[in-house]
Amino acid sequence: MPNVELSIESLTNTHSTFVSQAQVLNDLITSVTSTLQNTEWHSPAADSFRSQWETTYLPSLRNVHNGLEQYTVAVFNQLERYRSNEGL
Repeated sequence: MPNVELSIESLTNTHSTFVSQAQVLNDLITSVTSTLQNTEWHSPAADSFRSQWETTYLPSLRNVHNGLEQYTVAVFNQLERYRSNEGL
């Protein structure tokens, strides 16, 4: 079994950061997607950006968002296990 060292305060802060930044990313994704859908912007640059948004930027941002959500759960579960074992 691996040796695990942790600080309740540090993990709590990490959890809070992951939760808040996942929400920031979600808001960014929603805002930019909505703006692109509702803006009359027609040019080669517009077409290029929309294409890059759909094929590169949006999937990358979703991957980061999903990673933060995944590890938010992992951090929370670790905190709960530690608290249970320590009687906190």
